[in-house]
Amino acid sequence: MTEPRANPPTDPTSLADPTPPTTNRYDRVTDLIAGPSRRLFDNLVSLGGFVVGVGIGVLVAHTHELPIPDYAVIGIGVIAGGGVGILISGGFLMVYRWFRH
Repeated sequence: MTEPRANPPTDPTSLADPTPPTTNRYDRVTDLIAGPSRRLFDNLVSLGGFVVGVGIGVLVAHTHELPIPDYAVIGIGVIAGGGVGILISGGFLMVYRWFRH
């Protein structure tokens, strides 16, 4: 019978432990807000503010029962609500970045 072969010697440098990550999970999450994809975050917040503002603006315009056609009421609600939503989301981003600075 043949003798079992010995394991070949290993080079300890090839099996070195990986370097630990330089950032933690919190840094990776906040990198979305303040990092290279900051414009994406800004656009998503502005889009969310616009959509919420349009929804609220249309509802408010309908509750006032203005003596104009429905399409005009919806148009006024979209313009006013969307504009206010973008202003509020921009204010949120400004205050958030001011506190993070």
